[in-house]
Amino acid sequence: MDKSNEAVTIKKRFLWLFSRTRIIPFGRIKKIDYSYRSVPISWDIWIGARERSERYTVSLELISPPETVVLFSFFGFESEGLIFYFKGSQDEPSRSYIDLLKDFTDKTLV
Repeated sequence: MDKSNEAVTIKKRFLWLFSRTRIIPFGRIKKIDYSYRSVPISWDIWIGARERSERYTVSLELISPPETVVLFSFFGFESEGLIFYFKGSQDEPSRSYIDLLKDFTDKTLV
């Protein structure tokens, strides 16, 4: 992100051989989208879902023309048992990026 030029620069690479750069001016950004999806990967008849795969995704919703651009995703796992509970740390880093995006672009979070 470049606050002085008021633009988000996205660089994509494919097999380290090909690259593509896209520049999105802050004025084209309608809002920032932050989504969460959890899918059970292990099930227990008494407790229910014991392990879950989690995914946090950060996207930009653009105007003229309308478009959604996925910036990044954070993946992790959550596990639950009778005497333990484990949750990955992907929530905090994804929230840090959201806070930076909001500060730089002055856009709202959905």
